[in-house]
Amino acid sequence: MRLNPGPRYLAQDPAATLLHSTGLHASIYDHDHARARDFYVQAFAQVPVDGLADHEAQYAGIMRDYAFTFTREGAHNPDRDKFRIAREGLRQALGVTALLINEPQRVRFQKDGIPLKKKRRELLGVHAATIELLARNAIAEEVIFGSSEDTVADSLHGWAHDFGRLSNTGYNRVSNDIRNALQERTKGTPRLPHTVKAVGRATVSMLWTTFHNPGALVAAGRTFVGHLLLALPTPTTARRSILARP
Repeated sequence: MRLNPGPRYLAQDPAATLLHSTGLHASIYDHDHARARDFYVQAFAQVPVDGLADHEAQYAGIMRDYAFTFTREGAHNPDRDKFRIAREGLRQALGVTALLINEPQRVRFQKDGIPLKKKRRELLGVHAATIELLARNAIAEEVIFGSSEDTVADSLHGWAHDFGRLSNTGYNRVSNDIRNALQERTKGTPRLPHTVKAVGRATVSMLWTTFHNPGALVAAGRTFVGHLLLALPTPTTARRSILARP
């Protein structure tokens, strides 16, 4: 998961964006989740409380990545409570963007000359990314403990795919689809046709990104190829990949 490489249409507080990005780096690459949460808390404080959908979406994105630090902690040091905390936080973040999407007549975007259609598409991308992380939280919990309190990881990936197709965020589209393939691969040969279908979706998302969001192409391609070559060959490699980077 990374901040949308672009294009960006929703107005963002630059200080909050920098702190958010720094927190992501601390969590993903340094595995220092407590430090990452400190950056996220600082980022929360920078987001303007002005009722604009742009800033509410930014707040929801930070909330999403704050919550997912607990998934990463729970995967590296197995603790079922961490997955529960992550799930609750991700659902709260999803509630914020769901309200913005479902009540458009009450939503107010910043007036900066950018067409509302483009802003709404990016908002849908924020929503889709949160659904993807809910799915990833569920499958990591399932790989470690044999079951998850969220029993609908496949449906969540499908839901994220549907919202992602309406968004402008190529990286998240590819990430969700290839992660769906990874989730299916953990279940072995009986689910191989579903794995192939998810890889096909990811391939289409890569093509879409090439033409419509080229700024995300390198990041999306790295995620796509890395999973295809290293994580998907066998159910065992798929499970190992999820434990290493949920």
